This record gives sequence, structure tokens and C-alpha cells, in this order.
Amino acid sequence: MKIFNKNSIISAKLMACASVAVLLSSCGPPSTQFSILPTSQGVYMGSTANNKVDILWVIKNSGTMYTKQQLLASGFSSFISNFTQGNFDYQMGVITGDLTASGQGGILQGAPSILIPTTPSLSSVFATNVEVGDTGSFNQTPFDATELGLGTALLSGANSGFIRSGAQLAVIFVSDSDMDYSTATPSTTAANLYTFLNTLKPPVYNLTTEKYTPAFTVSAVIADDTRSDFVLNDCKFMGAPIYENGLAFESLVGMTAGSVAQICSSDFSSGLTTISNSIVQAITEIKLGRVPDTSTIVVTFNGVVVPQSSSNGWTYDSVNNQILFSGTGIPQTDTQINIDYTPSTIIL
Repeated sequence: MKIFNKNSIISAKLMACASVAVLLSSCGPPSTQFSILPTSQGVYMGSTANNKVDILWVIKNSGTMYTKQQLLASGFSSFISNFTQGNFDYQMGVITGDLTASGQGGILQGAPSILIPTTPSLSSVFATNVEVGDTGSFNQTPFDATELGLGTALLSGANSGFIRSGAQLAVIFVSDSDMDYSTATPSTTAANLYTFLNTLKPPVYNLTTEKYTPAFTVSAVIADDTRSDFVLNDCKFMGAPIYENGLAFESLVGMTAGSVAQICSSDFSSGLTTISNSIVQAITEIKLGRVPDTSTIVVTFNGVVVPQSSSNGWTYDSVNNQILFSGTGIPQTDTQINIDYTPSTIIL
């Protein structure tokens, strides 16, 4: 390490590089020191992108839900596009919120019950699996069903193979009512379920940034007439509204990096795209170790520069100090990622 007096500060700044932090001391009080931050940072340091995600749909199967399930199936191509384009290693399964004796009890629905990129006639199978009907119990317990479906008993039995080590978990609720009406035990609250999911998928520690990254998201296709994008459309009977705002679901979504889509819309495509974007960004986001001078950020995949673009490239999220990817800028599995930048400030 070289020590400079105050006359050497300017030259010391010019000598700072990615691997060396040059310490400066002035001729003033001996306790005053400055540390020049690296001019660039290789975020992944030779590691590769991990695009594994397990997606669980929790769907209400009572009341007025059948047409919503059909709309969900119709919008599937919009949802899956991001995962196909980014060559994601995904699994998808469907359970219902019905835990009564005649219900499905948290068991994954359909045959096959776990859908993967190579599943034949994927869109058709997805449509069959999500169209779970509307004859289930009105006492839906989607949070309880989620905890049961992802619990030890079913993951070692009927739902074996659904949760994979190293994969991000995405839970998506689909309901036109709030939850839940059940007096079943346990009656899981949003906070309870968050704790359960956080235990099932603990945050991942990043050695580079020295921060924990969440390993799951929760999203929801629900009604919320307080939002600007709400339209009544399919949520009325003889002109009268037939829906409830999904406040409990929104509470849980707010605890994670998920998104909300409107279930009363006559076309789910836009909402499902928003949800898939949030899942993809949560999986591929990269938190930076220092606040950057944004004009100096350079992102490369396998040595090739990626453009700065909100639709097909990367963007910088200043609130969370992280890089987000979208469209053709989503890193595929095994992509080597590097992010170089000049930190915006020195550390006193």
C-alpha cells in the first residue's frame, strides 16, 4: 500500500483500479483518511446465471371462477414468453384453495401434474390443469392449502419433485374473493405464510455484495377496485358486482417482490406479463456492492455488451441499488455475467 501526502491525492485517484484500493492521508489530523473505491466491480466473479424456478398456481375453484380459469388459460402464452425466451428451467404446478373432504387437499392437479419446458402440448396441458372448476367449497383456504401443498408430507409423497434445491419459488394466487372464510386449523395468515415460505426457501447470501437475496416471490390475480387499472367486466351478475378486494393476498404480495393483476379484466394477457416480469426480475436481479456512477455501468453476458433498455436489456434500480433485466436482456441459464462501474463516491 502506498501512502501519499495531500499533494499526491490527485495522482492517487488516477491510479485507483479494480483490484486495489489506494489509501490517502492528508497533512492534517492523522485520523483523517480516504479510501478510493475500485473503478469497476465484477459482480459474479466467474459464476453463472441460475434460471431455475418452481411456479405454484393456487386457484379458487368455487363460485364464479370458471370463466376466470378460462381467461387464465387463454393468457398463458403471455405469461410463459419470458421463461421461454430466457431458456428458464421451470416447473409449474396447480393446487386449489379447497381443503374440504371432497377437495384436492393441496395435491398438485392434472396429469402430468408438474409441467416443464419439454412437456408435450404445454399450453393445452396448462389449460386443463388450471380449469379446476367452480363446484368446490365456498370455504376456500388458499394460504392453508399452500402450506399443506408445500409441506413435508406432500413433498415427500404426492407432490414429490416439485420443490428443487437451488430454484427460486414463485407462488401465484388466483381468486375473485378475499380469503379466507374457513375456521380450519391452522388458519394461516399472510404473515404466517410468509414465515413458512421464508423457511422453505431461505434467503441466499451473496459473498460479493454481502447481502441476502430473497428466494421466493408471491403474486396474485385478484380484484382491487382501488387501483387505476380496475375494470368491472367479468365480475358482475345482472349488473351487480360479484367480487371482493383481495386484501389478504395483497398483504402477502407486498412482503415480496411479486405483482398484482386484475381478475375482473376480460383479458389476462397484460396482467400475466406483469407477473412473469416480476418473477424473472426477482430471479435475475443483481444487487451491487456500491452505489454506482450510472453513466459508467457496463453489463456483459459472456463478454458481449448488453444494452441499457427497459424492454430488451438492463435498467438500474436506484431504490434497491440493483440491476434488473428484461426481454432479450434476460440472462439465460449458464450465462456468465459481469457488471463494471465506477462507484459514485469515495468512502470517508
